[in-house]
Amino acid sequence: MFQSEEELFVDEHRKRCTSYFIPSFMGAVLIVILQNEISLMEVYLL
Repeated sequence: MFQSEEELFVDEHRKRCTSYFIPSFMGAVLIVILQNEISLMEVYLL
């Protein structure tokens, strides 16, 4: 199981991108859901 420097770098880069991308994606989804919830609540309150 010998990996070249380049493969290790790419693998590390992919892991880092994933670890940054997933939380920000989840955050965006959460914000959209919250905005929808708020607009639904406004509709109910009116």
